[in-house]
Amino acid sequence: MNIETYISLGLSALAAIGASYTYVVHTRRLNSQQKQINDYQLKHLKEEEDEKKKALIQCCNISMPGTQMDILQIQNIGSAAAYNINFDIDEEDIQFNMSDELFPFPKLLPGQSIDIRYYYGGNNEHQTITFTWDDDYEKGEKIEQVLSL
Repeated sequence: MNIETYISLGLSALAAIGASYTYVVHTRRLNSQQKQINDYQLKHLKEEEDEKKKALIQCCNISMPGTQMDILQIQNIGSAAAYNINFDIDEEDIQFNMSDELFPFPKLLPGQSIDIRYYYGGNNEHQTITFTWDDDYEKGEKIEQVLSL
């Protein structure tokens, strides 16, 4: 064999090694990116599943012109049913027109609401109301909301 054959064989071997190295590096990079995409998709699907199990309670004040009473409307704007809904308000000058057995309210489906008539004779326009409830995601969910009365 002459020198040209050795050079040709050497160059062929270097090309094969270079192609193999490039293939391995590229494959690792693609696998790493695919793993990141899969992890992101799994995380996103888990969050969506969790959101489907959550209720969200909020309220709004509905003024009744010409009357002494207004309505506190408690709503479930979440994706799941809320159970054992209760609320607490620190204001003593508010009088609710409801039975003492109404709360905790047993079940409020998504989109449903409860209307409670009330009279407020206090001076503080902003009140903090704390809601607690259970849902399919967690027991003892809690949210505070500031409401203008």
